[in-house]
Amino acid sequence: IWNEHRNCKILQCLLVQEGDQIGTDRWEFFYTTIDGFDYEEGFLYDLDVKITEIENPPADASSLRYELIKLIEKFRP
Repeated sequence: IWNEHRNCKILQCLLVQEGDQIGTDRWEFFYTTIDGFDYEEGFLYDLDVKITEIENPPADASSLRYELIKLIEKFRP
């Protein structure tokens, strides 16, 4: 997770990398929350996150639930 929020149209979101993107210049907007994770601006994070599919999510909500399993690393860039 990048070290600062970005304004994503009407809300703030995180910039994240996963899979083959890790360590590259490619970052994606992340619009939802990670249960158990308290973001602090100014730090980069390496997280282990469990992703669970939600049955019958509300129309305006994510169909995935993100839950922090482990904070692997938190550091200033």
